[in-house]
Amino acid sequence: MWGAHDRLREQLRWGAIGTLYQSTREGRPIELPRPGTGGHPWYGVAWVHGAALARAVTESLDRPVHGVANASSGHVSWRDLALDLTELLDTRADLRESDDVPRDLDHRWHYDAARLARPLRARPGEDRRTVLAEMIGGMTPGTA
Repeated sequence: MWGAHDRLREQLRWGAIGTLYQSTREGRPIELPRPGTGGHPWYGVAWVHGAALARAVTESLDRPVHGVANASSGHVSWRDLALDLTELLDTRADLRESDDVPRDLDHRWHYDAARLARPLRARPGEDRRTVLAEMIGGMTPGTA
């Protein structure tokens, strides 16, 4: 879940996307799984802003979904996320595709969120780049 909160900031620093963040911040090469590696055409992550998730939950209480409904506002490839980070951090990290899939980046699933598409649609300030910029801007050099 994306949004201005400490848990996302910690994920950005040290969690699944911490590898991308740390490499980008330090200007080190970033190893990304090549599309098609392991028979999977895509690697990346689903995202949802906390406010959009709250809207989806509220709407589901008012109008039950009945059955399984994915709460995802969209998907971003590791490459696109790494490019976002290099731009926001103003670095020139070298993106390299590899036939190896780092454990933290072994995410390849796409989720169908059509059932909750309306409440999950990002509103101004809820897109991933705005949230990333806010999280990065909130990190001081000594804690990044």
